[in-house]
Amino acid sequence: KWAFVLIPGLMIGFSVLPLAFIPVGEYFPLPVSTSLLAAVALIALNPLLIVLVGWATSNKFAVIGSLREAFLIISYEVPFLISVLSMIIIYNSIDLLQIVNKQAMMWGAVLNPLAAIVFLITAARSTGRFPFEICEAESELIMGPYTEYSGLFFGIVMGVSYMELYAYALVFADLFMGGWLPVTALPMTGIALIDKGLLPGLVTVGKAFIIMVVMIFLRSVYPRYRVDQGIRIGWERMFPISLLALFLSMGLVIGGVAL
Repeated sequence: KWAFVLIPGLMIGFSVLPLAFIPVGEYFPLPVSTSLLAAVALIALNPLLIVLVGWATSNKFAVIGSLREAFLIISYEVPFLISVLSMIIIYNSIDLLQIVNKQAMMWGAVLNPLAAIVFLITAARSTGRFPFEICEAESELIMGPYTEYSGLFFGIVMGVSYMELYAYALVFADLFMGGWLPVTALPMTGIALIDKGLLPGLVTVGKAFIIMVVMIFLRSVYPRYRVDQGIRIGWERMFPISLLALFLSMGLVIGGVAL
């Protein structure tokens, strides 16, 4: 089917495009007033493509893996979006550049740790990190939706999860860890390209790298969940916690603590 060839290209496209909207410094990439919404919307499209992969390959293992992904999407995307909404309420902005600048005094993760926790866990699920590698499940489904892929296509679909992980980590760094702000405390060289471009970028990417390492090393700590356990965690734990994060943000705004 045409979708069998097209979907890997779309997946890598929707993994790379969010990076154009996630600032790693004041001047890179170009500022967009709706950068947070654009990045989140593009990142959220990839799980939908995974569902289509099973239909495109007509393989029983791929179909089962895609159905698992379909069951899990809603249970984790809803808490993820609520956690992002919680921070939008605090910052009163959907521009990541403004959001970073508003964290000069206090990180978002300190103001609303519940939203940060939900964001991390749902991001791990969306990228298929252990213990949420449920739709691939090598011991059960070979490679799940990607069973029929080989060669270049297999390399693309496997690399997409790491591109997504990098995008999620960058959003987390900007949304909860103050982005590049500590760069103002570093010694300046007087060269604009370095002071305004390279140093802020290194700080932001460094924070994102720390988040990536933490999420990757979950593999050595937790076993893979069953599909019913994954869905239960999404609805019975992540969803209530995300609502608490939302109410916490509202309380901070009412109390005048919001940034």
